[in-house]
This record gives sequence, C-alpha cells and structure tokens, in this order.
Amino acid sequence: MIVIDLDTRSIEASLKRLEWAVGDLRPALKNIGEALLKSTDQRFADRQSPDGEDWQDNSDVTEAIKGFNEPLVGVERNLTLRDGNNYQVQGGTLIVGNTLEYAAMQQFGGNKSEFPHLWGDIPARPFIGLSDDDRETIVEIITDHLAMAAGTL
Repeated sequence: MIVIDLDTRSIEASLKRLEWAVGDLRPALKNIGEALLKSTDQRFADRQSPDGEDWQDNSDVTEAIKGFNEPLVGVERNLTLRDGNNYQVQGGTLIVGNTLEYAAMQQFGGNKSEFPHLWGDIPARPFIGLSDDDRETIVEIITDHLAMAAGTL
C-alpha cells in the first residue's frame, strides 16, 4: 500500500489571501486612482488627450483675454482645470473625475448655438480617460495586487 500525505496548509493560506484580496480591491483601486491622476496631470503638461491627440489652441479672443495660449489654464494661472482632478473609491468602484463646474464643457466641448452664454464655440479638449499606457498600468497594478495576495510577490 502506498500512502501519500500532502500538506496543503501553504496552498490553503495562499488561497485565503487571494480570496481576501479579490474581495477587497480597495487598495488596488486606490493605486489605480493615483496612477490615473498622475497620467491626467501629465496630459496637461503635454496638452494632449488620452488618445494622444493634441489639444486645439485657444482662440485669438481667449488668448487676448488671458494674455497667453495655454488651454485649460485659468487667467490667473493659479487655478487650472487640473486642480479639480480627483478620484474616489466607493466600495468596489473607482470614480475618476473633476470637481470644477466647467470641466464637462472642456472635456466634451460646446457650441455657442447650444450654450448661448458662451462667447464662442469651445472645442473638446479631453483630459479624463484611459490611454494605452493607463490600461497597461491598470493591468500591472491588479496583477501585483493579486500576486501579493497569493504571496508570490
């Protein structure tokens, strides 16, 4: 008779850690939120959308009012749209957005015909979204989170 005695305690412990980590994604979501804030901030420096398209320059009127041509930067240069970028982790959900009321107009653009209070058309200058690099970063963060939970990192 052959007897095989298996000690599965380490496997069970790894599975318990993995189960806990999968059940609580908040640490991974927080890391993803921080990474997305950083990449969104870089978009302001690069003046590009998440898909790499350059933002349209300000109109001559806007440039004359502001005295400089930096889209999405306030007249005083002390309040910019980037200051409103934030994220929240609510349970198993990550919410990335901007708290400033004009953020949606800058993200999606608007026409004077649709929004009579505008002094002219505003081109869309997307700044919130996922680039290919962001997607890779998210996969890396989740992979690291699961590896730590399994005890292999």
